[in-house]
Amino acid sequence: VCGHLCFLVTFENKCMLRSNKLHIYGSLLVFCILAYFSLFHQLDHRPMYMWDESSYSLNAQEMVERGNPIEVYLLGKPDLYNSKPPFAIWCMALCIKALGFNELGVRMASAIFGLLSALILWIVGIKIMRNYWTALTLPLVLLSSYGYVGWHIARTADTDSALAFWILLQCVLLFGYTTTDSPKKANRYLLLAGLAFSFGCLTKGIAGLTALPGMMAWLIYTRKFKETFQKKEFYIGLLSFIVLVIGYYWLRNKLTPGYFDAVWEFEIGGRLGRIGCFFHHSI
Repeated sequence: VCGHLCFLVTFENKCMLRSNKLHIYGSLLVFCILAYFSLFHQLDHRPMYMWDESSYSLNAQEMVERGNPIEVYLLGKPDLYNSKPPFAIWCMALCIKALGFNELGVRMASAIFGLLSALILWIVGIKIMRNYWTALTLPLVLLSSYGYVGWHIARTADTDSALAFWILLQCVLLFGYTTTDSPKKANRYLLLAGLAFSFGCLTKGIAGLTALPGMMAWLIYTRKFKETFQKKEFYIGLLSFIVLVIGYYWLRNKLTPGYFDAVWEFEIGGRLGRIGCFFHHSI
């Protein structure tokens, strides 16, 4: 009798495991099909647009030709209007080297970051909903949003798709940090969140800190604010931010005199000042 019971239990566990794998692979297959048609299908169908996409594409092409990953050039001169750090340009340059200087090559990096963002949502859905099919609703909302998969974000050579990925990753990691019961996992999430902040700012400067106020409010709400500043992982992440982000701005200003002035005009003071004037006149 015991032998028969052991056999039945083993057989049932194997069937459940096999069924679980089928659900995983089936959900993943549907996810890949949705992602392909939303992000990659006919990615090179339209020519480059005469706005940010064209200038970013030329930035990446000149970076490949010059072999200079620090300074950003446009038409043979340092591009001070594009004062943002060049992580997105680095990714575009790698795709151009692999696929050539064409619409597919310059847009591939944005599409890949769109895929990674959708993948994060799918994984989060699995962790929270505990159902591989229900989890598809999260990336489905993103991949069916025209404002995201349309032009100027995930299907064009812009910096916004990469920025959205890093901000989403910051939020997910901080959520994991505040909700996990494992101190070891919490410390790892906090450290990775610090790195995500660094790469977000390396992608689009101060815009990489967009979610910071909300995150601080969440830390206060979950009563993790004070505890966070007592962890060494927080200071390791802060050090990585200083080395990667502040270090980049300092180095580029050394190589391109006037870079700090351009950052203030086009990235911080000028745009924020214009927004402030807009609200002032509106009131």
